[in-house]
Amino acid sequence: MKDKILTIDVGTGSTRAAILRIDGAMIGFAQREYEQTTPRAGWSEQAPSLWWQAACDCIREVLYRYPETAAQIAVIGACGQMHGTVLLDDRGELVEDRALLWNDKRSQPQVDAFSAREGREKWLAHLNNPPAAAWPAFKLAWWREHHPERWPQLAKVLMPKDYINFMLTGALATDYSEASCYFLMDSETRAWSSQACETFGLRVDQL
Repeated sequence: MKDKILTIDVGTGSTRAAILRIDGAMIGFAQREYEQTTPRAGWSEQAPSLWWQAACDCIREVLYRYPETAAQIAVIGACGQMHGTVLLDDRGELVEDRALLWNDKRSQPQVDAFSAREGREKWLAHLNNPPAAAWPAFKLAWWREHHPERWPQLAKVLMPKDYINFMLTGALATDYSEASCYFLMDSETRAWSSQACETFGLRVDQL
């Protein structure tokens, strides 16, 4: 009977995988730790390939320890750190081998310029968030400014857990809770804001 859940949690300091019963009781758990890369003060990066390798290692370990559960898994679910901006090309390959993390502050100049040019209140009402360096829209603005030659390669933007889901299934998708913090989602319609996308030089189909 398929009555087990495989969960994956992509954290900032480690990735974990666990097998759970339907009632939430944990059967097995595995973890792989890793570091953030901080090339400069206020910068914080990780390689998406690091998350994927850690996820694979954790899944293999927990299934090796509890092999009888492999045929019983009904659901696979992933969660994780937010805002870590993964850039893919039209083949699903990484355009940039490092993702800017939630705590990366290098886009603060882009935030300041945007706030001075656009104001804050209009966008707070439209997107339910004030401008901030944590949001993927500003990380993308920084990346576009500093890597203009590679910007045309960008076909899709994913967050950490969404990248793991993509690697597992081939599906390019996110959820409302994640999307609401891109600084690109209309808070009333819960759809991508064409106005915000145009302001940041993005296409809706890239999200």
